[in-house]
Amino acid sequence: MTQPRSCLSEAARSAGAGCYHWIMEKVTIPQVVEAIKAAKVDMEAMKAIIEKLQEQIKTASDANAGEEPPPKQKKQHVVVVFDPDDRFSGLEVTAAVVQIPETESPATVMDRIFSSAYDFNATRRGRMHPIETVGDGLGSLSKKITAEHDLWITTKEPVQVVVSNNQIPKDQANHIDHRRGTKSRWLLGQQPDKPGGFEWPRPSHRD
Repeated sequence: MTQPRSCLSEAARSAGAGCYHWIMEKVTIPQVVEAIKAAKVDMEAMKAIIEKLQEQIKTASDANAGEEPPPKQKKQHVVVVFDPDDRFSGLEVTAAVVQIPETESPATVMDRIFSSAYDFNATRRGRMHPIETVGDGLGSLSKKITAEHDLWITTKEPVQVVVSNNQIPKDQANHIDHRRGTKSRWLLGQQPDKPGGFEWPRPSHRD
């Protein structure tokens, strides 16, 4: 680990004071002054310390003035299904992530979605554009409506499902490195061309 550079002169360090750049991001000059006074450092040494701190802060501010912060990394949800018996082989599915109270049964999730959709369809907007599928509901129901049924939709877009046999490969040669862009052997469904490329499944109509 790289040690932080000292921001004090030799004279200041000899006075027993210690301060680093990473500290200065959280500590103000007045707080430093109070700490130095409490340590009973003589006035000449304290003055040298404060001047050096102000100089270092100005230098750091000037150096960072033209730098733009790195762009915030966008994230996506992925559902990992443990399938040691290979029961999901060949299936093509998408998923959604929702939340309910931890004391409630997951078996109640669908009833909560249905009830939320019924409430929406009873509104003026819902009568004009009723929700007909679970996917439509998950993608468009408002938090206000779903919260009345203790349901919170975490993912408004379909989520990729990756199936794992729950084992870490011992042979690294058979390991697929996703950081290099290699597609998973266990990915269910089609790889989207771009983020958001998945669509909610449409209901199948039987004759």
